[in-house]
Amino acid sequence: MQHKPLEGIRILEIGGYIALPYGTSMLCALGAEVVKIEKPVVGEDFRRHLNEKSPYFRQYNTGKRSLAVDLKSQEGVDLVKGLIPHFDVVLENLRPGKVAAMGLGLEDCRALRADIIYGSVTGFGSTGPLADRPAYDTIGHAFGGLYSIFGDEETPSWPAVCPPTSSPAWPRVPACSLRSSGGRTRGSRST
Repeated sequence: MQHKPLEGIRILEIGGYIALPYGTSMLCALGAEVVKIEKPVVGEDFRRHLNEKSPYFRQYNTGKRSLAVDLKSQEGVDLVKGLIPHFDVVLENLRPGKVAAMGLGLEDCRALRADIIYGSVTGFGSTGPLADRPAYDTIGHAFGGLYSIFGDEETPSWPAVCPPTSSPAWPRVPACSLRSSGGRTRGSRST
């Protein structure tokens, strides 16, 4: 069996929708063990499409393990805090400040494991005038002007299917941090 470059690396995924699950699916394919935190009862939002037979859910989550945790409860947050020392990387894509408000931000994770690699995937960055705005695929297309090329003034149209705008490069940041440091860094952060 061929050795994969991220074998032995454990990643905790907190978030959902395309950017984070897509990125961690690539890290999983490179051998990382990915455990995603999902909402209790309903799970990740993509599960609701076609009763867990969603091609999106399967595409972005194949090979991962999941854990249903209520992050709105202190008990759920405490459970995740108990997991963090057992992971090399924590990746999240909730709105800026939301994870920190739960007590699971970078500094909180560093207190639990000093050499944790922490990544935050956001659509508009973690600071600035748009930082608190949601950023889904169609919002990125609209902000980037992509929709202006579809149709014309008399007959505007929207594409039926839009490819994800999430940068395929972002998962390389934690992967390169892990490999260049021999698997350990001191509290790296990528946003």
